[in-house]
Amino acid sequence: MTMDEKDVDRVVLRAVAERIGKDRFDVWFNNQIEVQWRGNRLEIAAPSRFYADRLAAMFGGEISRALSQVAGGASTVVYSVVENSSPPVAAASRVAEQRPAEAARLDDARADPARPKKRFKTLDSFVVGSTNRMAFTGARTTIEHPGDFSPLLLWGPPGTGKTHLLEAIWVELRRRHADRMHVLYVTAEQFTTMFLAALHGRGLPSFRQKFRTVDVLLIDDIQFFSQKKATLVELQHTVDVLNRNGKQLVMTADRSPADLGGLGNELMTRVAGGLACGLQLPDLETRRQIVARVLDEVAARMPAHSPPGGTGLPDALRERIAASIAEQVPGDARQLRGAVNQVVATARAQKRPLSRTLVQEALSGIAAQVRQHVALEDIEKAVCDVFGLKPHALQSDKRSKNISQPRMLAMWLARKHTPAVYAEIGDYFGRRSHSTVIAAQKKVRQWLESESTVNLAGSDCRVTEALQQVEARLRLA
Repeated sequence: MTMDEKDVDRVVLRAVAERIGKDRFDVWFNNQIEVQWRGNRLEIAAPSRFYADRLAAMFGGEISRALSQVAGGASTVVYSVVENSSPPVAAASRVAEQRPAEAARLDDARADPARPKKRFKTLDSFVVGSTNRMAFTGARTTIEHPGDFSPLLLWGPPGTGKTHLLEAIWVELRRRHADRMHVLYVTAEQFTTMFLAALHGRGLPSFRQKFRTVDVLLIDDIQFFSQKKATLVELQHTVDVLNRNGKQLVMTADRSPADLGGLGNELMTRVAGGLACGLQLPDLETRRQIVARVLDEVAARMPAHSPPGGTGLPDALRERIAASIAEQVPGDARQLRGAVNQVVATARAQKRPLSRTLVQEALSGIAAQVRQHVALEDIEKAVCDVFGLKPHALQSDKRSKNISQPRMLAMWLARKHTPAVYAEIGDYFGRRSHSTVIAAQKKVRQWLESESTVNLAGSDCRVTEALQQVEARLRLA
């Protein structure tokens, strides 16, 4: 097989990803690895000798077979260490010192060679509303004054913009301080995998040097650390070192601090000493702004000769279309983007101009999925997840407060979000009478009126906040 030299490394990496699976590929062949095809050699440069040795030991066979398939049997693989590499995502650090914007695009391409290059998220592209304003302010403060609020925790359900803000912090800090600030961005899974590999391969000094000498450490999805005791201890020491040196730590989680009990009191105490900012699903006005921005992005990509629905929307029509989509799709940012794509594709396929009527027709299926029927099983699972209870705990005969309170909230939510009658709800939650369900409704209303609290993950939480967390999991907030 023959091809241009510039394509060999990309095709080999894509073949390796197919062989070992995307998850493992993303963890090991991430932005810290440089791969170049030179002559008949594939040169793989890692940030440390330990990392290079682990790559060779774990994936050497797959890499060699992929290279042989792509470039022929006479080719070889050479492993080396990137000298003077520095975080974040150290693969393009030398380029980043000179051309931060190009380095960012290069990093993204290397993270997944089969994926087209994309533009990184920035604060300017983040739509600010009542459900995310505090988190946006926290991110902006971190960029302007790193270390003032550390750790910074951004938490909320998927699709609310946590990773967007984390990526924006990374991009902006690199843009401003590429020559003097080390910024490292990893997922919790990557941190865990690298730590365990270092632990078993006697590479802990190199691992700790990597994570404890940065100026800013960004970790996505820390709920992944739950119950991983050894990794949590290592992370706690890393946090302590960064805090002691006045450095910045930013983390994201898909749930509130009160619901991160699996991370242990030691780490959560450290998190409590910083700033926690919640993000909720966008309200109607924020959804409208998100849709309007996506419409602008789509229009900017369309050529001037594209069919109706492609480009050049008058402002008034754009606002009407954005409002219509936002009303029909009460979901997260990803669902809203998908809805816009569906509307534009329908307009092109049918060669019709965009209109509220077309929006309604195009989104009839999507809107139904977003507003999917909520079953009693869904409510039970969401409540158990938020309160950290075992599955079906609400159907038990136990009457302790840590069970009875969530059970009453589940009954209240069942009446609010399902067509089930009192008797059906009572039967589902442990064969209780309809009068028990009625009493639960009254009790929860009293809690809401008096702004009472319930026990959530070992601490007091307002009933309204607990219900918001459950409804967020149900995608109903």
